[in-house]
Amino acid sequence: MEFQLTEHSRFDPDLMFRTHRDDLQALVPYMTAVERVRAEGREQRADGTCVLTHRWVCTPEAVPPMIRPMIPPNMLVWIGRATWNPHTRSCAWEVSIPGLGPAVSVTGVHRYQDAAPGTRVELEGDFAIHAEKIPNLPPLISGPMVSAIERFITQVIVNVMKATHRAVIAYLDDQTS
Repeated sequence: MEFQLTEHSRFDPDLMFRTHRDDLQALVPYMTAVERVRAEGREQRADGTCVLTHRWVCTPEAVPPMIRPMIPPNMLVWIGRATWNPHTRSCAWEVSIPGLGPAVSVTGVHRYQDAAPGTRVELEGDFAIHAEKIPNLPPLISGPMVSAIERFITQVIVNVMKATHRAVIAYLDDQTS
């Protein structure tokens, strides 16, 4: 299921880009749905791009109250691998969810655009459940049920993305005041 999001900020696009890339762990206190983010890898490439790998752990608040009891803790963890390109001020990313393995795919890109004064952050992505990769999945759960789950999880992803953007702004507000 494809998703898109556009957010705005009064801050410069280069500053927004660098803050999101370099200060991610400092943003965690500004995100109520995120318990912690741990850096697991950094590769600086000769062309200026930087590949970062982080392990994210969400709080139960990331999930709507009605279904929290049905979501095991391993479903609140994901690994994000992001390729940050300073020349285009873009970040291409992919997420893996250890609790689901190859049964899901999540990919996307952030773009930090000039929107004088400030920044327009454009996000587009795709989330898909590959029901055929889930062993012993009852037929009842495939088809329309998979689509409903995709819609639900896509909304969680979008909400976390919005929260991350707002965390960057709050963090920068605190740094500049």
